[in-house]
Amino acid sequence: MSYIFNLLAASEHLFVALLAIIPGLINLGIFIYSYYFFPKSRLSITFSLITLSALIWQFSEGYLRLTTNLELAERLALIIDSSALLLVAGCLHFSFIFTQLVKVKSNPVLVTLIYLPALIFIILLLLGWVPIEMEYTSTLGFVVITNHLLVTLRSLYISIIGIACAFLLTKYWLTLGPGNEQKKAKLIALGYLIPFTQGLTTEIMFPEIFDLTPVPLTTTSITFFSIGAIIALKKYNLLSFSPYNVSKEIINTMTDAIIISDIHHVIKFINPSFLALFQYHESEVLNKQGYFLLSNQEGVKLASKMNEKRKGGGSDRYEIEMKTKSGNNLTIMVSASPYVSNNQIIGSIAILQDITKEKLMKKEVTRAMIEGEEKERKRLAQELHDGVVQSLSVIKLILKSVKSDQVQQQAQGKFHQINELMDDSIKEIRSISHNLTLLIGNSSLNDTIQRLINRFQTIDIKFDLNVYGTCPPKMDVSVTINIYRVIQEFINNSIKYANTDLIDINIYYKQQFIEINVKDYGCGFDYSNAKNNTHGIGLQNMRQRVEVIGGYFEFKSKINVGTSIKIRTPYHIQ
Repeated sequence: MSYIFNLLAASEHLFVALLAIIPGLINLGIFIYSYYFFPKSRLSITFSLITLSALIWQFSEGYLRLTTNLELAERLALIIDSSALLLVAGCLHFSFIFTQLVKVKSNPVLVTLIYLPALIFIILLLLGWVPIEMEYTSTLGFVVITNHLLVTLRSLYISIIGIACAFLLTKYWLTLGPGNEQKKAKLIALGYLIPFTQGLTTEIMFPEIFDLTPVPLTTTSITFFSIGAIIALKKYNLLSFSPYNVSKEIINTMTDAIIISDIHHVIKFINPSFLALFQYHESEVLNKQGYFLLSNQEGVKLASKMNEKRKGGGSDRYEIEMKTKSGNNLTIMVSASPYVSNNQIIGSIAILQDITKEKLMKKEVTRAMIEGEEKERKRLAQELHDGVVQSLSVIKLILKSVKSDQVQQQAQGKFHQINELMDDSIKEIRSISHNLTLLIGNSSLNDTIQRLINRFQTIDIKFDLNVYGTCPPKMDVSVTINIYRVIQEFINNSIKYANTDLIDINIYYKQQFIEINVKDYGCGFDYSNAKNNTHGIGLQNMRQRVEVIGGYFEFKSKINVGTSIKIRTPYHIQ
């Protein structure tokens, strides 16, 4: 140790040596800090390699300025060249990981390709294939003056790697939005660009072009990288185990698709699972409005409505139809929330789950339940019609066979009362039987709904039925049955709860689908507070019936205004 202090005190190049040694001490502290006090990750380990290479280079450079021994100077030059080669390879590896512009994972082949050229040059140096020629100067001490083809190739390699790193870091810095990540990227980019630009000009370009002696000042200017790294470490948590860094790893490995868009609904980020699900390339999706992914206009309206809620800070979970690049329709469960930066909503983030198979399975189960329900309705109606009604009819005939003069005077009133009750019971059971089954035969949906309306003529409610277009000659029976049941459920609920005096029914037959709007003008209700009562259960049944036939169902209700439903479905189940 005393030898080193004596050497420093006696050296005429002390100032120049300190310009390399002091940054080396800084990088030594950064190396210890990053390697021993940070959780191990590809980024932190690569950064530690860079700082280790930099501090070896800087200490060797500083020692080279102090020595007057030619043999020692040649050994130090060998160490300097080797550490510089490892440093530029490490910078390329770091740039790939830090910027994420190139998706680098722990691939041994790729990592080998990054470091292999540097290792080849180091081996050639150790084997003595690159002669080291030194010259002693009065200002810098020993400097390398070797003029050799391999030296030129090494300089070219360092230049290419340096330019690539500069491009990646600068592009990443410029593409980031305002925030800590941009500031961190700016510090790293500038901290790298300053020593790289200086080293490229004074140690490579000028010596090669103008045949000048290299000016080894890169070790001094690399201080800027050290300072930038320190600020990024301390102020902006570079390499720290922060939620941001953790979330990036989670997002990239999640099986669910992730999509982040700005306040104008322009897609800014997607994860690999999104690309796998929708079969797009990243360039085909980024910086485009996400509406092109939706299957129909109803989906566009729903997405627009949900996106407006994001601006107000609301979160939602809803189903929507989306399509892949090949045109396949998917049922997607969307869990969307505002995307916040610096306490300001700058967009939205959504998790997309493909529930197509689950939806199809649920649809098949529901369809089977509804078909079973319809069969049970028909069976029960048949039992009532063929069993109970027939029995009551026989009793009616027996009663009719008894002449009134054969009945005692005091029982005459009860006899006539029994006859009237029997007539009412037969009518009521027949009405229930008709209500349980459509009994439509070859009747159209229009006739079936008209018969339904006719059954309510005795109550004080007016029905306004309007039909637009022509009913197709052949409509899927399941479509007819389920539409009928939904309208029946709506009318029953309106009569029981809405206190309305008018129900509008509008049927639109269009080219490929049928649309039905039903509305009452009653008291209405708040559905958000009615999910667990009769209103909610009835609405759920209606929605399930429409989904079974592949249709679109919309429900609206407003207190003191009324309630309405909208059904839109193809004529045939797809």
